[in-house]
Amino acid sequence: MKLIVATAVVMSSAVVILGQPARTGVEMVVRVEAHRLAGQDVSEQTLRILESQLPGGGADVRYITDGKAVRSSVSGRMFGLEDGTVRLVPHDSSDIEVLNPKDRTYRLAPQDSRMFVGQKRDFEFQRSGKVKTILGQKTYQVTGRIRVDVPPIPGASVQVVHEIRADIENWCTTSVRVPAAMAKMIDMASRLVGSDDPRFAQYQATCPLALHSAAKLSLYPGFELVSTTQSLRRLSQIPPGTFQLPAGYQRVTERGVEK
Repeated sequence: MKLIVATAVVMSSAVVILGQPARTGVEMVVRVEAHRLAGQDVSEQTLRILESQLPGGGADVRYITDGKAVRSSVSGRMFGLEDGTVRLVPHDSSDIEVLNPKDRTYRLAPQDSRMFVGQKRDFEFQRSGKVKTILGQKTYQVTGRIRVDVPPIPGASVQVVHEIRADIENWCTTSVRVPAAMAKMIDMASRLVGSDDPRFAQYQATCPLALHSAAKLSLYPGFELVSTTQSLRRLSQIPPGTFQLPAGYQRVTERGVEK
């Protein structure tokens, strides 16, 4: 009788272990490109700026999330991120761990940082009523306009840019759930405005995830920056350690590499 009871306990424990749900999630691959607008002249200065910001004209970013933490990896170079750069956002963290696999170092960057820091920002957005299907997901169009005042540059004798303007067109969905940190990394408007803007929470509720984002920026006249989701799939299992800082990585600060 004791043997039967012991066997039943072991079998019951095994069922609990095997019955535990696998760590599931979502994977998205997003293509970031600069598209030249038809019929518009482009200066050599604009071409040089874009070449420095987006060498080769585009890059791919692979995002993985389990619904709490986020991992992104870059193929190509874009906006200061080198090829192979990995960004980790642990659950409940306010920072992004930016990893350089080539020299096995990492630095911390705030999630709420935005591309342009200004004294004043005007931000308005609205749903247009247009809908379409992207990668099997129902999406709706959200358009917006952003204007950012550029503060005086200390020590500069001449300041050419006094404001930055952007027209945004997003195709948003509510059918795919991802952490806010991941949505902000993908969405062009989020990177321009920043989540410290009082209107950002309302915007994020209106567009929780953009599967397609296009922005015409006054910094790049004649071009449009476009983020397009190339693939979207559910993950039945995520390898352990996906969202963890690998062993042996050293932190880089303003003072250099920490020993």
